[in-house]
Amino acid sequence: MKLFIIIFVVVYGSMHIYVYSRITAALTMPLFLRLFIVFFMVLMVAGPIVIRVLEKYGYTNAAALSAYTGYTWMGLIVIFIPVSVLLQITKTICSSGFISKFSAMNFTERTFFFISLIITLSAYVYAFIDARMIRTERVTIKTPKLPKGAVKIKIAQISDVHTGLLVRESRLKPITLILKRENPDIIVSTGDLVDGQLDHLDGLSELFKALKPPSGKFAVIGNHELYAGLDEALEFTEKSGFRVLRNEAVTSGFISIAGVDDNEISRFNISLTKSETELLLSLPKAKYNILLKHKPLINQAATGLFDLQLSGHTHKGQIFPYNIFPQLIFKINTGFSELHNGSSIYVNRGAGTWGPPIRLLAPPEVTIIEIEPL
Repeated sequence: MKLFIIIFVVVYGSMHIYVYSRITAALTMPLFLRLFIVFFMVLMVAGPIVIRVLEKYGYTNAAALSAYTGYTWMGLIVIFIPVSVLLQITKTICSSGFISKFSAMNFTERTFFFISLIITLSAYVYAFIDARMIRTERVTIKTPKLPKGAVKIKIAQISDVHTGLLVRESRLKPITLILKRENPDIIVSTGDLVDGQLDHLDGLSELFKALKPPSGKFAVIGNHELYAGLDEALEFTEKSGFRVLRNEAVTSGFISIAGVDDNEISRFNISLTKSETELLLSLPKAKYNILLKHKPLINQAATGLFDLQLSGHTHKGQIFPYNIFPQLIFKINTGFSELHNGSSIYVNRGAGTWGPPIRLLAPPEVTIIEIEPL
């Protein structure tokens, strides 16, 4: 964790140094104003750490205010930098005369800074609104494991809701309204249902508890359940009406659902009762076997032992153009893909947000999966 904090401070601090250089290159300011900007930026770099400390010691209102301020600023920063870099490249090309009709124009630092600022603010407003517009993605899978004439099985998948300081009732209601409208047979949560300290989430579990699909609700833990405190996260998830599958499986009719803990659990000195492969080998081969696993990591030794893996975690990058990072880390980072030996995977983009309360070109989703006879 210490190494993560050091890396975060170095990277996020470097981003602020770049933004400060753009501001000072574009605007002439007195010394006291420059010092104020430096002081504000230092506070913003420390913001995510301060938020966690305030949460930990029960200063919920102060933590919420800090989160709204700090994560809004973070969202603006992460949009501004690629916009500014792209415009700076454009400025360099134009000033070099490669584009003759633009080379005579007066592209000042001030002009480019304000163009960058306008684009950033516009993109932020769009991304803020889009993060609250939950899409319903639909997947239909035909399988010979359901007998002909059998009624199709409807499964609703949610992932990465990140219930916490910023994702509250107003963000959860649209998700639960979709689930009520779809009336699925089963609801599954593939991790990160919660985020941060959990002693200020009173009443929010009731929104999920009111959902009562006929064949049950099942969940697995993600990395943020571990960060929030596993015991408290499990209590919230169970209060929400989910059965948490921790390296175990259940069978209902023609399907079996297996769930595994997130791989980061090894960092918390918690031993696993059985491996993923051992768990899947115990499933009845005649059933349609579904694996719930937070991260879209593919265990090649396990393909063929499950029919469908449901995962989340990636958010599809959440903020463009940072979607390149999950693409580099995970071979499959969003949507449906066929795997080897008859297995397949669906990676949910997530319904909530982590950090900045925005999603830019990575809209939130609830997934409806219908399994039908072949």
